[in-house]
Amino acid sequence: EKLARAIRYAVLRQQSSARERALAQEHASRVAAEEGVRARDEFLSIVSHELRTPLTSLRLGIDHVGRLVDGGADAASISARLETAARRVGRLTSLVDQILDVSRIEAGALALDRRSVDLAEVARSVVERLERAAASASCAIELRTRENVVGEWDRRAIEQVVANLVSNALKYGAGKPVAVETMALGG
Repeated sequence: EKLARAIRYAVLRQQSSARERALAQEHASRVAAEEGVRARDEFLSIVSHELRTPLTSLRLGIDHVGRLVDGGADAASISARLETAARRVGRLTSLVDQILDVSRIEAGALALDRRSVDLAEVARSVVERLERAAASASCAIELRTRENVVGEWDRRAIEQVVANLVSNALKYGAGKPVAVETMALGG
């Protein structure tokens, strides 16, 4: 009888321990899920803000083009405004691409399209594209490309990396010169 009672007690203690472990795991899962939801909500808030700003600017620019057309403005004025709008659309497209990249990375489905790409040409293109931003930040950009720097890269991804680096330099070094240099080291 004492043995049977001891066995029952041990079985009940084991079952109780298993329930406690299951509850602890469930709680940990719930906390992780809540943290994931908070992170997603924060990410969406940031993305919303990042998209809203250029969209508002684009809408105002298009409204201005409409007023120029209604006022009989010359083609050069209208063309300049349309170029600005096209740049803003490009910025929005880039933001959407970045959002898609984040979701692909999270899903483990980001595929790189590696091809022969000249980093010096990418740097020239990015610096040219960011010249107005540099002027707005009172930064002089110096581009030094001694030679072609060809590698097997995903062009869009490497452009994004270079653009982010230069944009950060302009943002955090406002008023100071920014140097962009490409070179091949060790093949």
